[in-house]
Amino acid sequence: MKAVSNMKNLSKEVNPGQGGRPAGESKIRLGTVNVGTLSGKANEIAEMLTRRNVDLCCLQETRWRGGSSRQIKGKDSIYKLFWCGDQSGFGGIGIMLAQKWVNNVLSVKRYDNRCLQLRFLIGTIVINVICCYAPQSGLPVEEKDTFYERIFSIVASVPDEEILFIGGDFNGHVGEHSDGFEGIHGGNGYGLRNQDGLRILDFCVANKLSIANTFFRKNHNRLITFSSGGNHTQIDYILVRRTELKNIKDTKVISSEECITQHKILVSDLVISAKATKPIRIPPRRKTWKLRDSAVQKEFEQAVLR
Repeated sequence: MKAVSNMKNLSKEVNPGQGGRPAGESKIRLGTVNVGTLSGKANEIAEMLTRRNVDLCCLQETRWRGGSSRQIKGKDSIYKLFWCGDQSGFGGIGIMLAQKWVNNVLSVKRYDNRCLQLRFLIGTIVINVICCYAPQSGLPVEEKDTFYERIFSIVASVPDEEILFIGGDFNGHVGEHSDGFEGIHGGNGYGLRNQDGLRILDFCVANKLSIANTFFRKNHNRLITFSSGGNHTQIDYILVRRTELKNIKDTKVISSEECITQHKILVSDLVISAKATKPIRIPPRRKTWKLRDSAVQKEFEQAVLR
């Protein structure tokens, strides 16, 4: 019994600010979901995230105006919501972050009601989370171009040594199979690819990203992110750098949540290993004081003259 107890203790987070897990690793669950609206149900969303052990969640279609942050209390937890919206009260995005990570936040950038970036620290590792909400299929091509140009510039600004995580409702179908996008599409998607899905894949090619929820073989109910009127689609995605895909241990859809009826929450389990720091090399000190000895001084002069 004592051994079992010790094993359980090893799996618990020791201190989020110090990297969490004892063996130099931290496990964090990141998610994304289109909530339809946050009005009147922000606390329910917080309770859902607590129940599903989600540390951070990207939210789309929050429908909150302006941009700010506030605490959201669930039944047994507290999250901090960072949001950005326009004055129309439509669309809008946000990021909910568990209270235990709030003191680790480095910066929040609100670009517009479709792009929001949050940087926070886990141990010595900087995590960049970009929440995005792509224009719907019926909107003008120019609006879609503007969105992808914006998110392209945000991704380009993230240093290679920092972890990048993009969660969003991309309003496109990347399809079931990889079909020429191997390494980007894992071959475990859902449905048929459309033009907006091709745009997502091209964006990933240009930025060396992978679509995490296509790299895990799941039943359809773990792949479908949107259901309405008998139609089932996959339009919500989690994107990571291809070099960081190995750190994603699982990605799946969680269904049957009463507070979100059409969209489903998509979650990824990310394991972060602390980077080993290189030992500081101190150059040897020159022992010039030894030149005070006449024998050493003579030996030095001879060495110089050779």
